[in-house]
Amino acid sequence: MRFPALACAVLSAGSAHAASISVESTGPDKPPVVVVQGSFEGKDGEQFFTKTGSLTAAIVRLESNGGSLVAGIQIGETIRLKGLQTLVPAGARCASACAMAWLGGTQRFMGPGAQIGLHLAYNANSEQGTGVANALLGAYLNRVGLPLFLGIDAEGHKHPLGLIEGATENAAVVQALIDNLIERGLDPKVCRLFIVDGAKALSKVIRRTFGVHTPIQRCQLHKARNVIERLPKPLHASVRRALRQAWELGDPDKAERLLATSPASSNMRRPLLPPASSKGSARC
Repeated sequence: MRFPALACAVLSAGSAHAASISVESTGPDKPPVVVVQGSFEGKDGEQFFTKTGSLTAAIVRLESNGGSLVAGIQIGETIRLKGLQTLVPAGARCASACAMAWLGGTQRFMGPGAQIGLHLAYNANSEQGTGVANALLGAYLNRVGLPLFLGIDAEGHKHPLGLIEGATENAAVVQALIDNLIERGLDPKVCRLFIVDGAKALSKVIRRTFGVHTPIQRCQLHKARNVIERLPKPLHASVRRALRQAWELGDPDKAERLLATSPASSNMRRPLLPPASSKGSARC
């Protein structure tokens, strides 16, 4: 499998050249083939959902250099929800957003000479990486059972380090991925900050491998989403704003006081921040 350096672009909806999506019959006793070709655009996720609405089994054949990350994820989620298989035919290329759709298959196939291109997301207008899009990408990969490890260099650039089939709740899967990273040169003796999605198995394996004092931080996007999902809809905007303001404060005590006055406080079974006993500076 090849991973050419192709970016997963985040494009605006409504572009004139959407992907071609068609359903082809292969015979009375064989599943149909859904053919997806061309650049992914904003509404292609909806188009794919509509055209596959009546299908209970199919092989999705993909050929594309990428395009809209959102469309790629939407197509991949529909593929996974319906239990469809994915295929990149012989000699074809499925890159970036297309690769996200391909990864949604319950079974994934590649023909001889096919290329699958994976890369981080970037904004098509600024040609700069976007943290929100990459968080969206990581959350999607986790939902389809493909935990992704990213590394962030001194300049703040993100680099994909490893991808494995499984889930972050599975300690054996996480340990296999980390072991692979170490085999490829990651030094477990170097102190690093790990940002995780909240899976307990993931934190357990990190501390077991890199040391009990390894600093671990919860991803803010995952935390905000988990909090907001448990609240009535009228509170979503105000709580999202309160969380963002608290995380931007340099003083943890001020952040706690801010969240204590949040409209969500009386609606939550648990506090928005961990108890005071869990405070303390991490050591390596």
